[in-house]
Amino acid sequence: MHKWEKYWIVFGIITMIGFLVVYFYPPLTETVGLVLVWLVGFLGLFSLISFIIFLYIRSKQLKKTKRKNG
Repeated sequence: MHKWEKYWIVFGIITMIGFLVVYFYPPLTETVGLVLVWLVGFLGLFSLISFIIFLYIRSKQLKKTKRKNG
């Protein structure tokens, strides 16, 4: 497993826990929830952007190996 895949799994779990907490406990949105939603949103956004960058780099590497092999 690639190092970044572990980060994406952890970020995904944290994101889902954050959204579930805010969904099931709406009173939290008045105090802590707003900060939690922004934090979880930025965490999810970071993981999505890093995943896209990883796929882009990986596809370039695969194209290079295909050219070398034939």
